[in-house]
Amino acid sequence: MGKLQLQKEIRKNQGIIISDGTLNPQHLLPKFYDLLTNYNIQASQLKKDIESCFRTNDNSELKPTFHNQYHNLIRLVYSSEFIQETLNSCWDFFNSISPKNYYFGSSDSDGACIGFWKYEKEN
Repeated sequence: MGKLQLQKEIRKNQGIIISDGTLNPQHLLPKFYDLLTNYNIQASQLKKDIESCFRTNDNSELKPTFHNQYHNLIRLVYSSEFIQETLNSCWDFFNSISPKNYYFGSSDSDGACIGFWKYEKEN
């Protein structure tokens, strides 16, 4: 897998929804982490930044994946500025690996529906 496989799937499906119905960083960052991990996309610093946003309630480190049985124990740490910078870095990175004629961001019709979208043709 990797970036090319992700791009292939985005084109095949004419887009991919990554997260729907939330703008909460506690939900978005694990989804972004899962995307990087599931497609084995080489973005080690970005993954480290996402990981550093999370700890369990007992302060032990925890990979921020929704597939982890302990996801209810995850809590965000660090300042909101660091978390926002990490979200922005994710946004920029995913835009940079989007296939031609696609972008990463919110749906035109729903700001809380986040994924890869095909640019609409202008009339």
